[in-house]
Amino acid sequence: MDAADFLAQLRSDAGFRETARAVLLTDELLRLPETVALLAEGQAKLFEGVAKLEETVARLVEGQATLFEGQAKLFEGVAKLEAAVERLDDGQQRLEVRVGRLEDGLAALRKEVGGLSNTIGGTAEEDAIDVLCYMARQRGYELDGEPTAVDLDGDGELDLWVRARDCEGKQVSLLVEAKVRLRAREVRTWAAQVADPEFQASLERAGIAGPYIPYAFGIRIYAEARETARAVGMGLLSVRGEDLAPADVAVA
Repeated sequence: MDAADFLAQLRSDAGFRETARAVLLTDELLRLPETVALLAEGQAKLFEGVAKLEETVARLVEGQATLFEGQAKLFEGVAKLEAAVERLDDGQQRLEVRVGRLEDGLAALRKEVGGLSNTIGGTAEEDAIDVLCYMARQRGYELDGEPTAVDLDGDGELDLWVRARDCEGKQVSLLVEAKVRLRAREVRTWAAQVADPEFQASLERAGIAGPYIPYAFGIRIYAEARETARAVGMGLLSVRGEDLAPADVAVA
């Protein structure tokens, strides 16, 4: 290839390159509106995303405000609860003081009732002594001393007893259970107790020998008590004297 042909070829190649560059520029220019449209669409989506982000942030701020408000109410509720618990503690302390006073009052009342019961019981026994002595004279008994109460060493207490001799000189022990109010169950219990061999053994250990003539004394005697006494052969004593005579046969 000579110089002229080489220069011609260079010129031809340069022209080709210019032509190609022109074609490329023309294609880019043709695609420019599409590119701008894509950019505009991307910008719109970006703005939409920013708007959604702002909305999310606004909701977060609103939620945070609600949370702070809820915490404030919670703290307020806790404070009220603590105040209520404190009032409850104060009330409980006052209640405990009142209960303590009530227990003291009940203890004093029990003491008074116990003293009253002892006084009434003592009065019933004292009345029974007079009635027993009066009945013994009416029946011709000769008493060996005054009627008295006896502690039966763990088996309870015998309200009254006295050793007596009848008109034939036979010795018996008069036993008395004294009650303010005499009911049928007291009569049954007393009759069963007198007939119990173990109770009789307790009497003998206390120096009270048989045979035994049991009486039940009541300041007030109920009708069913009288019927029960008649059925079991128990003698009854009232404030007026012998209300019901015992069975002829004494308890051995």
